[in-house]
Amino acid sequence: KFLRKLAKSNKLDDKIVWTGQLSHNEMTWCFQNSKLFIQTSRAESFSNIQVEAMGNRCICISCDQSPMPEILRNAAIYYKINNYRSLASKIQEALEMSDKEKKLIRKIAIKRAKFFSWEKTAEETFASLNQAAL
Repeated sequence: KFLRKLAKSNKLDDKIVWTGQLSHNEMTWCFQNSKLFIQTSRAESFSNIQVEAMGNRCICISCDQSPMPEILRNAAIYYKINNYRSLASKIQEALEMSDKEKKLIRKIAIKRAKFFSWEKTAEETFASLNQAAL
């Protein structure tokens, strides 16, 4: 409600689509048809949604606070946390990238996203629990 009111008071309500919950296919379509994926969260332990975005060829913008750089590495563009000017600058920078630069960062993003999988997570969790039980 707060965000809808804020958008309306800034005359932006006609520029925002409030989708509600989306299906997997709808999310995939959104990822694949977006110019950028911007995550402004400052409290993530692991950002599954950014990994999904990278796996769908998104150009990701994220804060420079840990653990984001550790997870995303060179597959994202980072802005200084709590600095809206830095965020705006990085958005502008990403929008002005050449097609060649966009293609490269998308390639890096897909490669980085493949590093993470539920199968690998399950295997490593099982191995850790098994070792701890010994």
